Amino acid sequence: MLLVRGGDGGASRFKRILVATDGSEYSQEALRYADGLAGQLEARLSLLYVVPDVTRMAVGTGRTWMYTSAKQLQAQLQEEQQRLREQGEFILEEAQKYCTHCNNVEPLLREAPHHQISLRIREVADEQRADLIVLGTHGHSGWKKFFLGSVARDVAHLARQPVLLVRKPSSTPDEVYLPAPGE
Repeated sequence: MLLVRGGDGGASRFKRILVATDGSEYSQEALRYADGLAGQLEARLSLLYVVPDVTRMAVGTGRTWMYTSAKQLQAQLQEEQQRLREQGEFILEEAQKYCTHCNNVEPLLREAPHHQISLRIREVADEQRADLIVLGTHGHSGWKKFFLGSVARDVAHLARQPVLLVRKPSSTPDEVYLPAPGE
């Protein structure tokens, strides 16, 4: 699904494409589309991995009780944050190997301190002057989307640029398929 704001040019103006990846099969599918599109349009492709803020994750899960002191908590959170950075670097290295159509690929590792991941993606898109943001999506709807949230949905609402949402073909959508007349 391509979401384009009114007044935007066409696909021919997509010279800077940002694809956000988390290493999942959904983001790999989005990367495949972004790489092909960037290759056809001779565009620059930026691969973005956003490192989540582990301190928010730890507080959000209620696991802070496991730590006996604030010093230990801080040390363990810093260690976990470093592990997440390294994981992000690995994901970006692997993602670059999948870029076979685009010759101009730039990996970007960014952290989301005190930011939601979707907001950080939008900020990086603005910083990179991206003409298009590409994201993978699970295709959840209804209650699943309400409870699980969706980075793709949030980016689509926040972004100033057109957003291409790519769902893995083998994924089953939550909504009912209604065939077009004559199908």
